[in-house]
Order: sequence, then structure tokens, then C-alpha cells
Amino acid sequence: MAGDWLKMRHDLVDDPAVIALATLDGVADRQHAVGLLHKFWSWADRQSANGDVSVTQEFLDLFVGARGFCALLIEQGWLNVSESNGWGSSSGRCVLFSLPVTSSLPETETGFW
Repeated sequence: MAGDWLKMRHDLVDDPAVIALATLDGVADRQHAVGLLHKFWSWADRQSANGDVSVTQEFLDLFVGARGFCALLIEQGWLNVSESNGWGSSSGRCVLFSLPVTSSLPETETGFW
């Protein structure tokens, strides 16, 4: 659809979090990291009406193809996590991921990535 798009910052490729993403196994460089972020945020936007998605961290890492991707987004404050109701406490449990409100994203005046 013509209205489905994401706005991204001009300097996203130079963001310290993107540089950190570029050091993960499976990520070739900063431009690849930005592409993975776009893939992830586009998927999350399609999967959720309210910004919440209930999957495992391992699922997200496999989805983008970079081990540690999800943990790094959480560490950088680009992804919120809480235990999902009704799931066990094993290491493979589902967790509820929320996209932070745009005003809380780091280093942006516009609130976009």
C-alpha cells in the first residue's frame, strides 16, 4: 500500500547503537545494521496495532539474522520488554516487546529512528 512507510533519521547510520549493531555476528556493516532495523521495525509495525508483539528474543534474532540483535535493542532503549501473561518461566518463554513512544528514542528531535 502507498501509505505504508517508516520515517528514518538522516544520521541513523552514525548512531552509536547502529555502530554497536554492526559488531554483531551476521551483520556486515552499519548500512546492513540500518537495513536490519528497517526490516524489524516494518515487521513490528505490521504485526501490532498497539506497538506490542509477543515473541521470544531468539525469534527476533533469527528473524533479522543476527544473534544479540534483540538484547542490544533492549539495552539501547529502542525496545521495551516485559513477561507476557500465561507463559512459563523457561528460557524460551515469550515476552511482550513494546516499541517505545517516539519521544523516548535517543538522539532525535523528531522522534523518528
